[in-house]
Amino acid sequence: MTILIVILAVIILCIVGTILFFKFCYTVLPPNVALIVNGQKVYFSNAVTMPSDKKLLIPLEPTQIRMSYIGAQGVLCKEQLLLDISIMYQICVGLDEHAILKAAAKVGAENLGNKEKVTTAVDNVLTNTLKTIVAELPYDVVDKDRGKLRKQLMSSLHDKLYGYHLDYLDIEQIKLTSLESLAQQDEALFKQQELIREDWDKYQRQQLENRLKLVTDRQLELSTKIKALIADYQRVIRQKINVFINKTY
Repeated sequence: MTILIVILAVIILCIVGTILFFKFCYTVLPPNVALIVNGQKVYFSNAVTMPSDKKLLIPLEPTQIRMSYIGAQGVLCKEQLLLDISIMYQICVGLDEHAILKAAAKVGAENLGNKEKVTTAVDNVLTNTLKTIVAELPYDVVDKDRGKLRKQLMSSLHDKLYGYHLDYLDIEQIKLTSLESLAQQDEALFKQQELIREDWDKYQRQQLENRLKLVTDRQLELSTKIKALIADYQRVIRQKINVFINKTY
């Protein structure tokens, strides 16, 4: 009887111990979540930890950040024209221990899932990279070849986001900044842009005139060649007619 009681007690203790172990020492991770333990170790699947460990669950879902540079906060292109640009970035923390710890060091482990904190952390990098790239590109390229701008941004931001990975970006808007709205925000900048816009308009008109002149010159050259070909053809025909007449008589 005593032996039976002892065996029963051992079984109960094992069951209770197992329950306590899973309750306090075994962490079950839901999908798309990582676990940071004591700010040093990262787990991507269920993990055994001590009750005294500091544990933080980190969401791994992408975060969408929309950056807009409008009016006086616009971006200057190669011709120094001020542009309104809006871009949506989709980023997520890198799926490896080094990337997550790097992001945690920048943002704070408890803030890795906080969109506002993440946006603040990467704001300067996104802004400075965009301004640097656009400053080297002519307006026509920025406006008409957005694929080139997108490709350069993706490449430049590849390893600059403090452990975050740029999944995708969408250039939602690129246009010349409205001078009317700029006049209400920054008078000095408005006057500067007004002069730059006038010079740029003159340059565009000159370019258009040059292209029209080139087209006109080519048309004139082509017309001259066609007239010469017709004259040659008519001369050959007359020669053949004369030969035919001479043979007949």
